[in-house]
Amino acid sequence: MTNDKDCTAKAVESALLGGTIGLLASAIQNSFQNHSAGAAGVFTRTGRVIPYLAVVGGVFSATECLSESIREKKDYVNSGIAGCTVGILAGLQARSFPVMVGATVGLGAFMAVYEYTGGSLKGIYAGKSEQDIKQYRDDFFKGDKRA
Repeated sequence: MTNDKDCTAKAVESALLGGTIGLLASAIQNSFQNHSAGAAGVFTRTGRVIPYLAVVGGVFSATECLSESIREKKDYVNSGIAGCTVGILAGLQARSFPVMVGATVGLGAFMAVYEYTGGSLKGIYAGKSEQDIKQYRDDFFKGDKRA
């Protein structure tokens, strides 16, 4: 389905996005701390979040893409496998086996369910027009006439 070049490009793009989000998170953390490092504190004091989020983004994308290539299916299982892989990374960073197990199960399940439900926080409303949503709501509540 996808070739290695696509997987590499997706992984690099996600790693860059994760690093950017990490930089933003580090800057926010740095702004709330009292220290004399100034703006350099973004890299020296709170900067460990930057490479961590870059690695998490890249590993998630690469795992999802490789899983899709190996299984030759594009479905929720690929996201679940990638979520499990990221959970392992979270446990390794925390240096705790229970955290690793919990994060693996939790992130794997969350990502699989998220993808299974359409990959949107809108749930059943994803991809529907306002008119379709209104019709669905009207039909749903039609039988609920409380006195």
